[in-house]
Amino acid sequence: MDTPQGPYVRQIPPATPRPTGVEPGIGAEEAAHIAAATWGLPDFVFRSALASKGSGRRELGDRLLLSGGRCAVIQVKSRTIKPKADPEERAWIQKVTANAMRQAKGTVRTLRLQSANMINGRDRTLPLKGDAYEWMAVFLLDHDQVPADTVATWEPIGMPALAVTRRDWDFLFDQLRSTTAVLDYLFRVADEPQIALGHEPVRYYECAAADADAPPAEMDTELVGPGGTLFSTPLLPQAPAESGETRAHLVLRFILEDVATSMLRNSVSESDRLIVLSDLDRLPVGIREE
Repeated sequence: MDTPQGPYVRQIPPATPRPTGVEPGIGAEEAAHIAAATWGLPDFVFRSALASKGSGRRELGDRLLLSGGRCAVIQVKSRTIKPKADPEERAWIQKVTANAMRQAKGTVRTLRLQSANMINGRDRTLPLKGDAYEWMAVFLLDHDQVPADTVATWEPIGMPALAVTRRDWDFLFDQLRSTTAVLDYLFRVADEPQIALGHEPVRYYECAAADADAPPAEMDTELVGPGGTLFSTPLLPQAPAESGETRAHLVLRFILEDVATSMLRNSVSESDRLIVLSDLDRLPVGIREE
């Protein structure tokens, strides 16, 4: 990227390898889950569940990402054969994108009609009611050779939607180390024009540069109290979350893990625990070291 200080270069590694010994599509779903649970928090990522629909059953997303009042339906599609010529690959990507968005729309519609018991990455059950959340759809493409400048398109589905590669997904979680921050970013850019698949890190740094140039928002100092200190930070940090001089993010992760694994788990509902975890995780990434 070109910046006022000169070119900025960041090497983005490939997506983390899929687990071995499983079908590629299942492996891609599991790899996406591992990234969100490792760099985010296991409590915020939920596995698919089945809901009754007439005489059959509907799968409720490949994964759900949930924090606070926001929830994203994650649909993962993996290219399981050797890529063909670019025009054929682009056609395949458009086809699976449309399918993924329809599936996400169906999941949200079902959850708004009936609640479902969803199991998170810590194997705990949360009764989930669709009307309690703001929803979006995320199509996650697992493809090693996406043709250059491929832009995924789809018909409107009545909620924010975004298509990213699994490499982009890993980048966002590694960069922010916060599920809440990743969800906020996904919602933020979902209303913008879709960009070429694989270019999400570029858009991230464009947003981060805009945040760095934005003036600090006004704050009611009565909320701070006597002796309090005001700090201002961009919503999206340009430096990776773990690049500071302290282990602040690791300390916060210890706190989150303590809350998540507390011995009070038999007397505290999972929904209340998730609210506490979400509120703690909402601490802006750029200010956590302070």
